[in-house]
Amino acid sequence: MKEEILSILSDIIAIPTVALQSNLKLVEYIENYLLKLGGDIHLIHNYKKDKASLVCFFGPRDIEGGLILSGHMDTVPADVSKWSTDPFGLVEGVSREGEAGYFGLGVCDMKTFIAQTLFCVKELNQKKIKKPLVLMFTYDEEVGCMGVRSALSFIKSLSRTIPSSAMIGEPTGLKVFTAHKGHTQLTISVRGKAGHSSRVDEGVNAIEWACRVISVINDYGLELREKVQFQDLFKEYPFRTLNVAKIEGGSAVNIIPEDCEIKVGYRTLPGDNSDTIYYELKQRIESEVLPVLREKHPEADISFKLENEVMAMHTQAGSEIEKNLREIVSDFDLHAASYTTEGGIINHFGVDSIICGSGSIKNAHQSNEFISEQDIFKGVGVIKAIIERMCF
Repeated sequence: MKEEILSILSDIIAIPTVALQSNLKLVEYIENYLLKLGGDIHLIHNYKKDKASLVCFFGPRDIEGGLILSGHMDTVPADVSKWSTDPFGLVEGVSREGEAGYFGLGVCDMKTFIAQTLFCVKELNQKKIKKPLVLMFTYDEEVGCMGVRSALSFIKSLSRTIPSSAMIGEPTGLKVFTAHKGHTQLTISVRGKAGHSSRVDEGVNAIEWACRVISVINDYGLELREKVQFQDLFKEYPFRTLNVAKIEGGSAVNIIPEDCEIKVGYRTLPGDNSDTIYYELKQRIESEVLPVLREKHPEADISFKLENEVMAMHTQAGSEIEKNLREIVSDFDLHAASYTTEGGIINHFGVDSIICGSGSIKNAHQSNEFISEQDIFKGVGVIKAIIERMCF
C-alpha cells in the first residue's frame, strides 16, 4: 500500500499545476488512472480549453444519498529560491518539528488527498456500491474557486441526483470542519483629473481621493467587527471583516494621478447575503465622498465592480456525513475556518459539506510544503471508511 500511494503522489507532484496555468497533463494522468477502473469520466473545460475539472461517477445513478469526494488540482506558485528541495519532486525528509514525512509543492494543499482518493477507489468492490460515489477534481481553486461551479452545474445538467454529502479534503489535521467564512472581491475605481504636478489646483488627485474612500471602508469595517455572531464556531474572529488589499494609481511623479484602483476583500458569515455589505459600502462612499469629489471636478467618478464571490459554508449539526466522519476520526469538537474553500459553493448546491483532510493548513502556501507520513496513511483509512459508510 505504502509504495503505491507514494508512487501516485510522486507522479502528481511532478506535474506542475500552478493556478491560472494549464492543468491538462494532470487531468490526463487522473483520467487514464480512472479509466482502468471503469469510471464514468467527464471533463469540464474552461472557455480557453487549456484547463479542466474532472468528474468521475461510480455506482448507481439517480439514487438519493451518496458522496462527493472533492479536491482541487491547482497549487500556489513556488519561489524556487526559498525551497530546500525540488518543489516538483516528492522528497522524503523531516519537518522542523521533527516529524518524518514528505516535501513537495501541493503535497499538503491538496495533492495528497487526490492520491489517497485514487488509491481508495482502486480498492473498492464496485459491484457492491449501493449509492453514488462522485470524484470531483477542479481547477483554479486558489484564485477564486473558478472550476467548481461549472463542475457542479455539469453534474446537475445530466439529470442525475447530486449526492447529498461531500467531503472536501483540504488540510484540517483530519478534524471535522462544518463551517467557513465566505469571501467577496471588490474593485473600486476613482477617476480624478490629470495635470502637471506644478499646477496642483488644476488637477484632481485620484490617489488622494482614494485615501478618503479607504477611510470610509475602514470605518465600516470597524462597525462590522462589533456585530459578533457564531462565536462557538469562529472563536477568534466571530464577525465580518473588510480588507483593503491593494491600491494602484499614478503614472509619473510629475503628473497628478487621474486614476486609482482599490482592491477590497470582505469576509462574510454563514447565512449572509454578500450584496448587503457591497451595497451598504457603495452607498456610504457615494454619499460621503463622491459629492465632494464632483464639486472639485464634475466629471470625476467612483465606480464599483464585484469580481468574485465564494459563499460561506455551514452544514447543520446532525447531518449524515458529519455524524459518520466524527465517529471515524473521533473528533466531537466544533471547528470552523476563517478562510474559504470550494465547500461553500458545494454547500450552496444543497449538499451537506464537511472539510476534512490530512495535513495542517499551517504548511499550506509555504516554501518547503510538508505532510507527515503518518497523516498520509491515516487519511487513507478515513477516506476508505467514509466511502464504506456513505456508499455501501
